[in-house]
Amino acid sequence: MWNARDAERFSALFTADSSFGFVDRGQSLESRATIHQHFAGQFAKLAPDLLHRTSVHQVRVIADDVITADGKVEILRDGSGKSPEPAVLKTFAILAVMLRTAEGWRIRVLRAYELPAGSAVPADD
Repeated sequence: MWNARDAERFSALFTADSSFGFVDRGQSLESRATIHQHFAGQFAKLAPDLLHRTSVHQVRVIADDVITADGKVEILRDGSGKSPEPAVLKTFAILAVMLRTAEGWRIRVLRAYELPAGSAVPADD
């Protein structure tokens, strides 16, 4: 949904009362509507060759309808054939708390921590 620049579908991944924080920036988006508004504006400005890649390293069950997920998000620039792999521009470590809702699994809390260039997010054993 990020790569398609679809703010409606992207924000639908979150609960109505969600909290999405960029910790290093001190930026917090409170509610699905705010997330939608933020990303609709951001997507309109993004270069078409920017891509988003998320990987999940560990999922923990907290309760029947609650899980946490640790992972990484990379913002990439697609070289369009100049290089076999897109260039990594930014990397974020993420922690998500997800709830099982009537709509399916949705993100209730997401925290993203931008990592210094060249940092790696360690995979759990």
